[in-house]
Amino acid sequence: MTNKDYERFAIMMATLETCFDKVVSKEKIKLYYNFLDDLSIQQMDRAITWLLNTHKYFPTISDIRTATLESVESLAFKAWATVYKVGGKLSHMPDTGDPVTEMVIDKAFGGWENFCWYKELDEFTKSQDRRHFIQAYKLFHNELERKNLLVARKPKQLKGKK
Repeated sequence: MTNKDYERFAIMMATLETCFDKVVSKEKIKLYYNFLDDLSIQQMDRAITWLLNTHKYFPTISDIRTATLESVESLAFKAWATVYKVGGKLSHMPDTGDPVTEMVIDKAFGGWENFCWYKELDEFTKSQDRRHFIQAYKLFHNELERKNLLVARKPKQLKGKK
């Protein structure tokens, strides 16, 4: 996140406070921000949405970090469901609006032509392809986010005792 994202981050924290009925000090919000500022505001938004739908208690910094990964897995499963549904019906790649899905089909499966015969496979091969799709989706998704982040920020350095 960048300094201009702090206001949006504070709004997300206020949303968590409201939904989990917990008051958090300004100092604690700054602490959360300092420990999570290596994430993009989009990652934070996705993680907060995921946490609101899955958690019963106010999340820790670790919970938010974990949610960024779990929310990507959720996106991957939704993308799989979308392409699996039309896999044997279309002779061309459907317009998913998701560049990650398109990368997975193209790079991990060799293109739509190799994926569209999907309905003819046995259940074991389908399950292996689903696993491969999910792993590739998470890899490509994280790679694209990393590339976007590298342009805007330099890596954070930890301070240790001398």
